[in-house]
Amino acid sequence: MKVNLLTLTSKVYLTVKNRILTGVYQTGEKIPRVEDLAEEFGVNLNTVKHALAQLKEEGLIIPVRKAGTKVADVIPPEKRELYLRVGRQMSLLVEELTSAGFSLVDAFACFTGSVEEAGEESKIYYVDSDSTSLLEGKRELEEHLGCRVNPILAKELEAVARVKGVNEPGTVVVTTFALEEKVKSVLSSAYVVPLRTTPPLDQIIDSKNIPSTAPLYVVARDEDEKALYRETYGFLKDKHPLIVFCSVEELETGEVVPKPGGIFVMSRYIYRQVENYLKSAHQVIAFGKFTDPDGLNYVREGVSGGTS
Repeated sequence: MKVNLLTLTSKVYLTVKNRILTGVYQTGEKIPRVEDLAEEFGVNLNTVKHALAQLKEEGLIIPVRKAGTKVADVIPPEKRELYLRVGRQMSLLVEELTSAGFSLVDAFACFTGSVEEAGEESKIYYVDSDSTSLLEGKRELEEHLGCRVNPILAKELEAVARVKGVNEPGTVVVTTFALEEKVKSVLSSAYVVPLRTTPPLDQIIDSKNIPSTAPLYVVARDEDEKALYRETYGFLKDKHPLIVFCSVEELETGEVVPKPGGIFVMSRYIYRQVENYLKSAHQVIAFGKFTDPDGLNYVREGVSGGTS
């Protein structure tokens, strides 16, 4: 049975709006006549007129005397690029759902639910330098704060700040100490809280009284993080000669085969990825991304309105 997800007016409205936002209809360009759109969509003239009236009310199109209707100059390039980029990402997500056996109706339902959730007001943002760290930090902050957190990649911060109300009093922006200066320079009106994210592995390991004879595995997200861990905490080998710094990929491919009874140290986010490879582990120490209780308290104060 065919399911009609949209009214005819909504279908015309959303399609024409998408063409404007993606640049199919360029700024200053005339859009097709009402009669042509009615023929394209197989609807009557009033349906098209109602859809265009809504676009006109939003300021996306403007009538030109004796010349039809043209696209208004309201979409800056960075906003259009953001829209296109998100659209491409959404297309990939739809493909992922349909390849797993979900229908397009299921994908539409998923999208609708996400839009409704995003519509719930949240003025809390998290900025990080790469997508993996961003997702990890967002999830952990939401666990700590009990509310939705909006993620922003550092390289997209300026573009996002221009098209969204991020740089406003009352907005709470969490980031890392490494990005603090950049974030504050872009978001001068927001309440910016940097958090410590580098795990003090030596303190974590020492606090667990791990025997020096135990096989000890420090699991990193990737090769870059493994190199950072090895450089920063290489001195632990003096006390734990069996320590091994390895990446998630090395565990997954079998390049590193843990000895039975080993002790593993990793972030909680990584633990979810490699849990199946740790069946022979004697102990797993999973730490959070943020080892900064004072900083988290500052974030909570900001969320509760203590930023003035």
